[in-house]
Amino acid sequence: MSAYSYSYGKFDAVFKNPAEVAGPVCLKLRESEVGLTPESLLDASRDENAPLHNEFEWDDTVAAEKFRKEQARCIIRHLVIQRIDATEEGYPKERAFIYTGEKASGYVPMKDALSNDTWRTNLLKAAKRDMNYFVAKYHRLEELTKVIDDMREILGEDEAS
Repeated sequence: MSAYSYSYGKFDAVFKNPAEVAGPVCLKLRESEVGLTPESLLDASRDENAPLHNEFEWDDTVAAEKFRKEQARCIIRHLVIQRIDATEEGYPKERAFIYTGEKASGYVPMKDALSNDTWRTNLLKAAKRDMNYFVAKYHRLEELTKVIDDMREILGEDEAS
């Protein structure tokens, strides 16, 4: 038997229903003829009595604005800087902007995030959250054992479990 939860508490405050409600709904769809897709979950949630109905924004005006904001976030998150100067430290490509963890300051260039103690701490927390996600998703792939072991060492076994 499995217990459901959201990714390391990251989304606990985002969703109205606990993961114990969403998990069985998703599993039921997975086992149905339609399968589990974003479209099938949305369709299964349209009825006002559906367990996950209130997770979705049904007002099209509000939903459209939220979607456009997500598109804007997507643009910002996917911009990378291609390093041309070989003397520049780091990898040839890096994200152009990093979220500071603070709404007021928003996204900043990586060098700015690294030079601010609070932003650097937030970036490190985000990196560890991403490592936890990576470990949870790929821990069964033998080809990644070394990488995952290294991540678990950084995270401490209690966080990666």
